[in-house]
Amino acid sequence: MTMFPVPEVGEAEQVEFGWYEGPPRPGTAVLLESAHAADAEMGFSSPARSLARASGRSITAEIRTTLHRWGTPRPTEPRLAAVLTMWKSGSLGWAMDIVVDPRFRSTGVATAVFERLGPEVSGPLPGFDVTGQISGCAFGSHPAAERMARRVGAVLAGRRDRLLLPSRAVYEMSRIAKGPGPKCVVTEVGVGEVVPSRSGWRDFEVEKPGARRLEVSSAEGTILGDFRIYRSDGSDGAVGEIRDMVVSEAATRLGQTGAEAVLRSAVEVLWQSGVGSVDAAVEASRTQELELFRAAAFQHDRSDSLFVR
Repeated sequence: MTMFPVPEVGEAEQVEFGWYEGPPRPGTAVLLESAHAADAEMGFSSPARSLARASGRSITAEIRTTLHRWGTPRPTEPRLAAVLTMWKSGSLGWAMDIVVDPRFRSTGVATAVFERLGPEVSGPLPGFDVTGQISGCAFGSHPAAERMARRVGAVLAGRRDRLLLPSRAVYEMSRIAKGPGPKCVVTEVGVGEVVPSRSGWRDFEVEKPGARRLEVSSAEGTILGDFRIYRSDGSDGAVGEIRDMVVSEAATRLGQTGAEAVLRSAVEVLWQSGVGSVDAAVEASRTQELELFRAAAFQHDRSDSLFVR
């Protein structure tokens, strides 16, 4: 682990970076868990405790500091306050995620980290040149995360709406559930057989276990589209998720009826699996797709913001 000395001047100098190759080590688990739990209450949490790809090329900095909240004693030695991870993002450059321990929030830790890194994050470890585009995500459009992104010169590259279908009863009152639709055949095609187009959001998602990719066809055999679904069990019951829904050109020629058939199939497969609610995510610029989900009684829950520098 490479440690940087900490001169006793200024906030930026009151943080030290312990860089190492790979994703966060087990010793950071308590911090990541507590931060995830605190953020989940307000819808600001990422889909995983750590987003770094264990199988990809990544580097991590454990950040220690003597910064503290006003009115509390100054620590006698630097304490672990945040975990910063960067991972290679194909041709898009690098993705970055910083998680701050809830006990150290509002102390200036994140600001000090980015001041210390400077405008160009280059060569924190031998063989790791991280110049070029760096992307980050403000989950739930957290105001502090958005302010920090803009403060370091990042620009908004995209926004996606997180949607929630709260119950089957709500869905059954929707236009899509009530409306007439073509009889469809749903076939499982395997997770790896259809690869969705890459986007900047892909770096900030996590492949969950139990993913299923399903294809929807008309009774005549015309492919209308496909989608991925997940089912996860939590303390509040089973939750379903729809991802990467694609509507075929053939379905588009049918007008709204074809797209509605694909979404109806996705939702009904999840109901049959026993979920109590369904989540989805749609880029805010895709207004027709948002209208489609609203027609199935999906409601806006929160939005995520994607930044690049």
